[in-house]
Amino acid sequence: MNRNSLLLVSALVFVSNAPLSAQHLSAQRPDVLIVIADDVSESELNAVKPLPTLGRLQAEGIRITDCQGSPACSPARQGLHFGRWVGTDAGGCPPGNQPGAPDLGALSIAKMMNAAGYRTALFGKWHCGGSAITTEWQLAPHFHGFGTWRAGMPLNVQFCGGIDYWDWVRVDDGLVSISSVYNTTAIRNEASSWWTTTPSPKFAVVAFQAPHGPFHVPPASELPFPPPTGPTTKRQRFELMLQSFDYALEDLLSVVDRERTIVLVVSDNGTDDQVTLFPGKAKFTTFDHGINVVCIWRGPGLLRGAKLPELVTLSDTMATLAELIGIQPPVPWPEDVRSQSYAETLRSGASSPRSWGYTDYSQTTGERDTAVIERRFKLRRLIDAQGARTEELYDRVADPQETVNRVAVPDLAGELERLRREMISVN
Repeated sequence: MNRNSLLLVSALVFVSNAPLSAQHLSAQRPDVLIVIADDVSESELNAVKPLPTLGRLQAEGIRITDCQGSPACSPARQGLHFGRWVGTDAGGCPPGNQPGAPDLGALSIAKMMNAAGYRTALFGKWHCGGSAITTEWQLAPHFHGFGTWRAGMPLNVQFCGGIDYWDWVRVDDGLVSISSVYNTTAIRNEASSWWTTTPSPKFAVVAFQAPHGPFHVPPASELPFPPPTGPTTKRQRFELMLQSFDYALEDLLSVVDRERTIVLVVSDNGTDDQVTLFPGKAKFTTFDHGINVVCIWRGPGLLRGAKLPELVTLSDTMATLAELIGIQPPVPWPEDVRSQSYAETLRSGASSPRSWGYTDYSQTTGERDTAVIERRFKLRRLIDAQGARTEELYDRVADPQETVNRVAVPDLAGELERLRREMISVN
C-alpha cells in the first residue's frame, strides 16, 4: 500500500471515530456488540456440548430459532452488513475490486451507526468484496463505515496467500502482513483491547472464522479443557473449534458492560457438508440446515430466557438495531434494503412482522438455488448448469427435515402459486 493510501486510511479512521457534534453523543445510548460464528447452523448447537457461554447468553437473553441466513458466507455477510438479499459471492481473493462487491453508496449498518455518533470497528472476516473506488481492497470496510478493521481477513484464512489458522493474511487498518498468531486468539485480543479502550457509545462486529475449516484441534489455550492427544475425526475437530469459539466468546463478553450493551451472536450459514449431521442439506443449499442460523440476543430491555420460533432474516439486523437504540432510519429505506425490525419481538415476545423471507445462491457453474420461506411453507427453485428448472415445496411444520416434496399436492396449489408470486417479486 502506498503512502497516499495510508494517509487516506488514517483520515477515514479519524473521521469515523470522531464524535459527531450534530448527533450529540449520548451516554444513554447502549453499546452494541455483534459476534459472528462461521459455518454453523442453528440445528448444530443442540448437538454440540458443552457450549456454556452460548447457554448462559440464551438464559440471560432471547434465542430466535427461525433466523434465515444464506447458503454461503459472502451473501450472508452482505445481508447482515447491508440489509439486502444477495445471491452471489463478492468475488474471490484480492487484489482489486471484485464482482458482486457492494456499491460505495450502499447504506450499511456501520454507516448507520456512524451517523448516530457511534465509534465503529470490525474484527476478523469481511468477505464482502473490495471497494468500488479503489483497487486496494485493504480499505473496503473503512469505505463502508468501519473506523477500525483489525486482525482482519478479506476472505478465509486458507485463501489469498494464507494456509491455515496459524498462517493467514492479516489486515490492521490497511496494513497487510502474514500472521502466525492463532486466528481466533488474534481476533479476540484485538476486539477486547479496542472495546476496553474506546469511549461509548461504540459498535463492534467481531467476525470469527471458527468453526469454519480447515478443521483442526485448537491450541490448549483456546479450549476450556485439555485437547485430545489421539486421532480425531473432522466432526470432532469441528466440535472442538465450536467449543473454542464459545471459550473466546466468554473472554470477549467479560469486558462488556452487560447493563448497557446489546449483544447479538449470529452465524452466517449452515455447517460444512464435511462435518454436518445433515449431509446433502447443509451449507450451499437452501434446506433449513443450510440457511437456518444462530441468533441470540441479550441486552437492556430485552426478554430473558426466551426461545421463540419466529421467522426473521439476517438482513433484519439493521432495522431491528435501529429501533432498539432509537435511531431514526431513512423512510423509506433504500429500495434494495429488505430489513424489517423485530425489536418488539425481542422486548415482549410479540410475533415477528416478517411474513416471508428469501434466500438465493448462484454458483459460478450457472447453478442457482433460491427459496421463499414462510413460517409453514418453503418453495425451493433449483436451476442446473444447463438452465433446467425444478421446484420443491416443503411443509416446514409437518416435515421439518424437508423430506417430502409436496409440489404436486393438489390441495397446496394455492400455497404454491402464492409463493411463486413472492419469488417473482424479488427476481
